Amino acid sequence: MANRLAIPIAELALPRACAVCDARPAKLFKLRITQNIDLLFARHERWYTLPVPLCLSCHKRRIWISIAGWSLVVVAFLALAFGGLVLAIDYDSPFAAVAYGLLFCLALFGRLGLDDLLTWQAVGLHGVLLRGSPPRARLAVRRVDLFNKLRASSPNARPA
Repeated sequence: MANRLAIPIAELALPRACAVCDARPAKLFKLRITQNIDLLFARHERWYTLPVPLCLSCHKRRIWISIAGWSLVVVAFLALAFGGLVLAIDYDSPFAAVAYGLLFCLALFGRLGLDDLLTWQAVGLHGVLLRGSPPRARLAVRRVDLFNKLRASSPNARPA
């Protein structure tokens, strides 16, 4: 379950403990909080970088989750590409079109949403910039205690 909080950018600061396990932080992960329009080959965005403290084991876990996720996408992409090619050339099968449709969907997902999903799985945070003045961020937080600390540290924060 995600707890969402709308908080002004000027008041957005995480506690000085690991955002995943509350241990002593060793590394900083730069979470990009964006407001963007994504197209397949072009992107217009505004962003704010939030330093997220992580302990060494959570930092390594985040890296391995990212590597595993992207590796899975590459393997699935290659399997669909070669499978569709074999179906199209050797068997003249209509399933080749299905394979290439899935290939396109996989490429689109990798381009538009995979980084956010992997960051959510590893760190439990996701942010989106909101329009308006002063600039605000909608931050989704998986850990309830971290959500409560953020809410208490900002007088202008409210549930989103």
